[in-house]
Amino acid sequence: MDWQKNERSGTEGDKTVVTAERDILAPDCRFIIQPDRSLSPRGIGIFFFAVCLLSMAIATGFLLLGAWMVLPYAGLEMLVLGACLYHIARTAGDYEVIAIRADMVEVRKGSLELERSRSSFPRAWSRAILRSHAKGWYPSRLTIGSHGREVEVGRCLNDDEREKLARGLGEFIVLNRTYHA
Repeated sequence: MDWQKNERSGTEGDKTVVTAERDILAPDCRFIIQPDRSLSPRGIGIFFFAVCLLSMAIATGFLLLGAWMVLPYAGLEMLVLGACLYHIARTAGDYEVIAIRADMVEVRKGSLELERSRSSFPRAWSRAILRSHAKGWYPSRLTIGSHGREVEVGRCLNDDEREKLARGLGEFIVLNRTYHA
């Protein structure tokens, strides 16, 4: 297959979060959604080591001045920071793939280690629906579905990126639909 790559990004300077690939010879299209991760796992480790070193140096200074209670709190802070950075490193390989084929729309979610979920919908009945919250302060939700079943996609995107994705999905799902009589 001859694939044409078309990249989209949120704002200038951001890494690409959504990549659209289209088969030139067929009505197939694939959207790949990955969270924007500015630090590699190695970079996360270096950052954590540097912050721990600085924090412990400051806490040791306070310990030498007689304020020994600073040391356990500094250790607790580093434990919480380490847990957060560990979570970020573990989810760095998360992805969502939306494959639009001649007769099916397939949504796959997973990480580098395993695929967590896979949902398929008939293309002729599928819809991409962008729902805004009534109050306006919660982020919008983008779902793909048909026949009462829906899957949320693009949770790692901001509202503008989610809106662009919704338009792109809507165009490709409707484009070249095959209706069976």
